[in-house]
Amino acid sequence: MKRSIFVAAILCVACGAHRQARGLDDVTTTSAVIRAQAPTATLEAPAILDVYEGPTAIATPITSSTMDDVRIALDVGHATSATESRAELALRYVADGRVRDFAQLVHDRAHEAKLQMSLVSVMPDAAEPPASLQKLAGQSQVDFDRGYVALETRALGQLIQRIDALAPQATASELRRRLLDLRPQLVDLWTRADDLQQTLVNAP
Repeated sequence: MKRSIFVAAILCVACGAHRQARGLDDVTTTSAVIRAQAPTATLEAPAILDVYEGPTAIATPITSSTMDDVRIALDVGHATSATESRAELALRYVADGRVRDFAQLVHDRAHEAKLQMSLVSVMPDAAEPPASLQKLAGQSQVDFDRGYVALETRALGQLIQRIDALAPQATASELRRRLLDLRPQLVDLWTRADDLQQTLVNAP
């Protein structure tokens, strides 16, 4: 009788341990399923970083592009080519050192952006600077500095709006990522231009 009770007790302990182990397995399995179903990170514009001060990263071609992607790249390429041309003209005529530094930064970032878009579509030839800016080149340097910064502020704002409209339409994730990488760079330039414009307006 005592032996039967002893055997029964052992069986109960073993059964309880089996249920406990199985319960742990269930939790582990459930946790694994939950982790697998965790939502992926949403696409967000990265923090504003001046990545162009260091060595330029080697760009890799985008292999899965459609005609929409080509159109988007060409659209942004046109805008960045125009930005680069305005900066090149500005570097020839600006007088204020702060405006010169700004124009150089604009030129470098526009050139890099055009390089990135050239991996999707053939880029247009260099754009001509607007006639209004060319006309200012023959006037006083102060007027040119103010005119260039004011023009660039408006143009950068328009390009940011274009990217906001075009990025969701990109079918290649790599193209979308590069557009999102470009946006904070443009926002940074627009902020610099707006601050510089206020400084120049208040200057004697």
